[in-house]
Amino acid sequence: MLKKYSLKKQFILTFALVLGCSIISVTLTACLALGMLNGKSIKAANYYEKKIYDIEKYINTKNDKLLNSDYEKEFNKIIPSKGIKYKVLDLESNNSYGNLDEELYSQSDMINKINTSDVDKKNNVTKYIPIVTENYKLKGVVILYYKLVVTSDSIPQILISLITFIVLISPFIYIVFFSYLFGKILSKNINDPLGKLKYATEKIKETNLDFNIEYPYNNELGEVILSFEEMKNELKNTLNKQWNMEEERKEIISGLSHDLRSPLTIIKGKVEMLLEGSYKNDDRLISYLDSIDKSTDRSIELVNDLNLINKLDSSDFNINPTSNNVFDFLNQQIDNFKDLSESKQIKINLTTENIEQDAEYTFDKNSIIRVMDNLVSNAIRHTQLNGEIDIKVTLYKSKLYFKISDNGNGFSNDDLKFALNKFYRGDKSRSAKSGNSGLGLYICKAIVEKHNGEINISNNLLGGAQVSFYLKSN
Repeated sequence: MLKKYSLKKQFILTFALVLGCSIISVTLTACLALGMLNGKSIKAANYYEKKIYDIEKYINTKNDKLLNSDYEKEFNKIIPSKGIKYKVLDLESNNSYGNLDEELYSQSDMINKINTSDVDKKNNVTKYIPIVTENYKLKGVVILYYKLVVTSDSIPQILISLITFIVLISPFIYIVFFSYLFGKILSKNINDPLGKLKYATEKIKETNLDFNIEYPYNNELGEVILSFEEMKNELKNTLNKQWNMEEERKEIISGLSHDLRSPLTIIKGKVEMLLEGSYKNDDRLISYLDSIDKSTDRSIELVNDLNLINKLDSSDFNINPTSNNVFDFLNQQIDNFKDLSESKQIKINLTTENIEQDAEYTFDKNSIIRVMDNLVSNAIRHTQLNGEIDIKVTLYKSKLYFKISDNGNGFSNDDLKFALNKFYRGDKSRSAKSGNSGLGLYICKAIVEKHNGEINISNNLLGGAQVSFYLKSN
């Protein structure tokens, strides 16, 4: 009922409900009490006090005649027998009559009490009314005794007192009752979300993050639960990332050990043959040393690739961008691949768009050289004799776009999905014959992303492979 409100508002509304319900209940209780007692037979607390005026009027009318005991029967008719007790006292003779057992005082004391009223702690009233002659001489006194309490002629006084007591204490009873009732509701409104949080913490202690805690109300507790849920999701994502990193680490170690095994096996085999005497044959010696040299270079290259990946994957790794002339950079790269491309009679075509001869662009030269080396080397490796490789570079809206296409066999469907992942090789083997470690395209992707860019692979219209990427200057 109150869950949707803020805690402050819940406390205020709970207090208002306790107060309001208590007032209504007290009112209903009072009405019910009056109904039970039947208002017609109930006499108010001042009922008999109102009768005193008529009694005094009667006393003043009869004067000293009341001192005669013959008037007792007539006087009893004037005074309500159940509510008022009386005594008529002759001050001269000390004779008296009436139903009041009043302790008599001395004449002087009695005179002092005339026209006064005594009220004790229990609201019992004793009133002293003088009796005078026609010439206003004091002759006696009428003592009247009554109570200032609610009375009834048909209902026992004890029942009236009990009902009156209940009505008087009912506000406290209702306040306590409704405080307990609405306090319990408020407590439940608070304990329910706290219970959800406790359940969630127990699950986290059990390393179980596959749970959701929901609280549909937008108050302070809802904000705490939402924050806790976000923290749990972030923790889950972090743990998943750690798990993926651990799996990736295992994959790297497995892939590296597999890739290193081939060149190291070759080196070990050639060394063993040399130790067995093959060094005596000059042609074999040169061939074996050349093989050992290439296998050593291959091992060093793998280790260097792995070190570079570790650096690129590190969050604190930063590139070192500098201003470079785009034309000079591109021509230098073409020259670097001249020998390799001419050995397969492959023609490399370079075209530019929106780039002036003196155009400068800021990037990390060494890392982009690594990207170009990987991509162009791959293109040359997969292009047949007398093939062509097209390199197009465009400067557009502060971004430097590269597109490298060849007319080879292109990427397979699996290549298009996974070629940018670590240790992926289209031939599904770990042989080093092709010189493919499965790290080249991943390294390119990591370097390009460090330059706030993006890399994509596809097949061109001729069916050959096409790699596109762009750099964004900081």
